[in-house]
Amino acid sequence: MNKLGVRLVGTVTNALVMLFSLSAIFPLIWMGYTSLKTNKEFSLNIVNLPTKPVLDNYVSAFDVGDLSSALFSSSFNAVISVPLIVLFFLCYRLFLLALQFQGEAASDGGIDAWHADSCAFAAGAAVCTIEYARHA
Repeated sequence: MNKLGVRLVGTVTNALVMLFSLSAIFPLIWMGYTSLKTNKEFSLNIVNLPTKPVLDNYVSAFDVGDLSSALFSSSFNAVISVPLIVLFFLCYRLFLLALQFQGEAASDGGIDAWHADSCAFAAGAAVCTIEYARHA
């Protein structure tokens, strides 16, 4: 492919990525400026920018919608689930490293020290211990 063709493919690819990015970012921007409108402004014209930004919508979301308990619940679930998921998949990775798959070249066997130490460190020092015996 000549230089012009490579450049054309690059330009088209970049344009598609930009369009996709705009389609993901625009709804967030629209939601942000719409949240600063009063109910009357929103009813009259959805597209216009707010004439005078109002933060009362956020106050009522915390008061009427009980947003504080929803934020706490989401944060609590994230703080608990993310470390557990990381720990699970770290141990799973170590398990897969210890397996010998058909067609795989015979290695010198075993898990190197870095993997075992990282698992022990992440799991709290003894949850993820793997004993691997080399078979001759």
